[in-house]
Amino acid sequence: MKNAFSYRLKSIKSLVLAVGAAVLTASVAHAQDSGALIDALVKKGVLSDQEAEDIRVDLTKEYNTTSAGKIELSSFISHLKLFGDARLRYNYSNAQTYSATPAPAGGPASGHVNNNDESQYRWRLRLGAEYTYDPHWSAVVRLETATGNDSTNTDFGNYFDKTANTIYVGQVYLRYQNQFSLFDSTSTVANGKNFNTVTDPGVDAGVDIVVGRGPSQITLSEAFWDDDLNPDGLAEQFTFKHVGVEGLTLAARGAEYITSDNSTNGLATVVGGNSTTSSTSKNESAYLFIAQLEAKYEFAPKTNVVISPLFLTETPGTYNGIATTLPEQSGNDYATSNTNLAVLGGLNVVAIPLEFNFPLFGQPNKVYGTYGANLTPVDRLQRIEGFPGEAGGGVAAYANQHGQNTFWNAGYQIGELKKKGDWQLSAEYRWIEALSYTPNLSDSDWANGVLGQQGVALKAAYSFTDFLTANVIYYHSNPIRPEGGDAVGAVNGIYGSTGAEGQADIIQGNLNWKF
Repeated sequence: MKNAFSYRLKSIKSLVLAVGAAVLTASVAHAQDSGALIDALVKKGVLSDQEAEDIRVDLTKEYNTTSAGKIELSSFISHLKLFGDARLRYNYSNAQTYSATPAPAGGPASGHVNNNDESQYRWRLRLGAEYTYDPHWSAVVRLETATGNDSTNTDFGNYFDKTANTIYVGQVYLRYQNQFSLFDSTSTVANGKNFNTVTDPGVDAGVDIVVGRGPSQITLSEAFWDDDLNPDGLAEQFTFKHVGVEGLTLAARGAEYITSDNSTNGLATVVGGNSTTSSTSKNESAYLFIAQLEAKYEFAPKTNVVISPLFLTETPGTYNGIATTLPEQSGNDYATSNTNLAVLGGLNVVAIPLEFNFPLFGQPNKVYGTYGANLTPVDRLQRIEGFPGEAGGGVAAYANQHGQNTFWNAGYQIGELKKKGDWQLSAEYRWIEALSYTPNLSDSDWANGVLGQQGVALKAAYSFTDFLTANVIYYHSNPIRPEGGDAVGAVNGIYGSTGAEGQADIIQGNLNWKF
């Protein structure tokens, strides 16, 4: 009998060890599960206190021999998720620039066009970790290659050197999320001789707040918000479901981003008269403020329409102590660009993104578009060019550019990449006038990142596996020319180009994989 009992006890102990070790190996957070099992067996009298303690010691030893046992997380972290991706890219571009300004109205004459052909072999790497503290709080840190605000690419070549293999902080942010009900109530309703309790769930509300350098909360096409942007500052989103119309979801979003800190000598200030250098000590940070309302109505599963009007405004900031080459001024302050950023300020943009999603041919389909306008194009022009003096022909010489304040796109997409075998095709037309927006936000690949352009973006993509995808993208663009003037030469040259931007054809082939 004693041997039978000992055999039974060893069997139970082995079972506890096996279950506990499996739980511990699966996750550090589940360590409490094995402890609860041991405590329950002690209460049932199956194990003595000493036997329970021996099992705990054995479990700890077993756990310390596993890979999970070598990772120690802070007690306030409930979950850790590691993620990352890499990309190989071949990029070919043929871009034209005009060597004479203004170019002839009927097109550039012989000798006025420079054809620039370029092939690039590029790569990028992004590695991140998401720390979950509880159901509401989390934090993300993501490292990535390249320093540009709108690109994570770095180049191959230079005979295999690693000088460009530096990793930078691409994202670091804290996030708060919560869901709750508004206006929920219960009431008692008579039902014959009985009474029934009726519950009104009210409105389902959600809040999502991101602070730091993180992903955008704003709904806006890639044409006007580059996918590689990681804005700095604060973003908040509030969602509301069951608002009285079945299938309707409302969202309110806000973003307060810092575009240039007042301690950074990134911009120059010119003050008054004919001075071309700063004469007044004045430091102000530059900001980007965005407000957006969104309504999504679902007609049927996977069939919905979304409209997301927004207002975007940008302040220029002012900096002193840096010489500038702006033309003669008229007593106001103007900011000009450094080598990395286009001119800040002069933007008060209203835009209306719209999309319609529906299933067709067994695939998700999307028709989408955006129409927007800068309400202050003259101010934008003044910040780029300054008020020209008499030698420059006065403001009237730039009259034809004052109307260059609208942008829009329209596109169609079929398919979506989620798993092995998925495919996607899309075609989009884009029109972005010279004073309508900022190249600090627009797609840096299309039209070489400059404005005053019109053209198309075509894309085909395929998923070889759940983690490996490939795509081919073709961009084509031409300058937008107003009647009687060359806005491209007068305005676009400020955006980093050596002359007026002409036609551009760009082909990209990308191989992407996830970690």
